Amino acid sequence: LVVNLDRFRSVNEALGHRAGDQVLVAVARRLAHACRTSDSVTRFGGDEFVLVAEDIDTVENVRRVATRVLDSLATPVVVDGSELYLGASIGVAVSGRDTPDAAEQAADLLRDAETAMHSAKAAGRGVIAVFEPPMHDDVTSRLARTTALRRAVARGELRLQYQPIFTCRDDGIRGVEALVRWEDPERGVIPPSGFLDLAEDSGVILEIGAWVLDEACRQAALWQSIAPPGFHVHVNLSARQLGDPGAVALVRYALDRHDVMPGQLCLEVSERSLDADPEAAGRALAELAEMGVAVAIDGFGASHSMLASVQRVPLGALKIDRFLTSRLPSDDKTMALVRGIVALAGALGLDTVAQGVETVEQRQAVIDLGCDAYQGYLRARPGAAAVVTALLEDVRSRQGSHLTVVRLGDKD
Repeated sequence: LVVNLDRFRSVNEALGHRAGDQVLVAVARRLAHACRTSDSVTRFGGDEFVLVAEDIDTVENVRRVATRVLDSLATPVVVDGSELYLGASIGVAVSGRDTPDAAEQAADLLRDAETAMHSAKAAGRGVIAVFEPPMHDDVTSRLARTTALRRAVARGELRLQYQPIFTCRDDGIRGVEALVRWEDPERGVIPPSGFLDLAEDSGVILEIGAWVLDEACRQAALWQSIAPPGFHVHVNLSARQLGDPGAVALVRYALDRHDVMPGQLCLEVSERSLDADPEAAGRALAELAEMGVAVAIDGFGASHSMLASVQRVPLGALKIDRFLTSRLPSDDKTMALVRGIVALAGALGLDTVAQGVETVEQRQAVIDLGCDAYQGYLRARPGAAAVVTALLEDVRSRQGSHLTVVRLGDKD
C-alpha cells in the first residue's frame, strides 16, 4: 500500500518544516498502530509511506487494512496547539505471481501501488484505489498529454479570447472575460475543459497561469487609452495557483511589468480553489486585496458551501453559476434562489454577474431579479482581442468621454 498525505504541503508552508517533521512522526506512529504486528511501514519519501502486508489472501482483506489506515488519520494531528486535518490517498497492489527475482517483483508491486495511488488522488481525497492493468495505459496516456501541454506552453501555442460582459442597467459594456485556448497544430483549437484539469493535476497550471496573467495584463495596458474609467481585468486563479507561495509576487510582477494599477485587476476564484487550502487561500487573497486587487467568486450558487466563502474572502463580486441561469425563468425555485443571491450580494455591497445568458428570456429574468451584469452567447461569443478593441472604440466614439466599466477574466 502506498499512502500519500493529502494536505501535507500546506503544513510546511504555513507552519514551517519543523512542524512538518512533527506531523510525519505522528503519522508514522498512527500507521504503525493501524497495521498488524507482521506488517512493515516505512516512510518512502516526502509525505509518502509504504506499507507491506504479507499473508493476506484477498483484496477485500487488503482494503480492510487500508480502511484502518484512513481511519487512523481521520482525527487531527496537534502541532504547537494547531489542529491539522490531513487525510490520505491510498494505492494498493497485490502480488499475483511468484518469481525467482524478488527485487523485480518488489519493484513491480511498488510501481503498481504508486500508479493506483495517483488514481486515488485523481478520484478525490480519502480514496482507496486497487491497481488494475488498464491504469498503466491511463498513466502512459496522461504522461504523453502532460508532455505535449508543457511543450505547448514553451512553443507559445496558448491564446486568449475575450467574451464581453454587459450591464443589466443599460446593456452597455461592463467588461470581458478572457478565455484560454490551446491551438494544437495537430488537433486544432482545444477549449479549457480539454486541458485545464490535466494542467492542475500535473502542476503545469502554474506555467499556464503565469502566462495568462501576464498576457491579460499586457492586453489591459493596450486597452487603457480607449477603456472606460474603472476598467478591470479579471483573471481566474486555480487551486494550485492560489496555494502557491509565489502567487502574490507573481501578480505584483505582472502588474508592474505592464504598468497596470492593482485596482484594474480582479481575480476570480472558485469554490474548489478556496477549499483546497482555505488558510493559504485566505492569506493570499487578503494580501492581494490589501494591494488593491479585487476578488470575485466564480460559479456562485453551484454549492451551498459557497456561503462560507463569502465570509472569509475579501470580495468585490459574485458570478452566478451558469447552471442556475439556464433554469431561468421557468423554474420558480431557481428564480427564488437567484433573487436571494442578489439580495445577499446587495447587503454585502457586492456586484452580481449572471453567467451563461443564452436567451432573451434569461436576459430579462436576470434584469428583473436585479443582477448588475450578464454574459453569454445571447450577446457575444468569445473572440479575439481585436474584436473587443473595435467594440470599445465604437462605444467611445458614440459616448464621447462618458464610458462604461469594462472587466476581463480567464476561465472556461
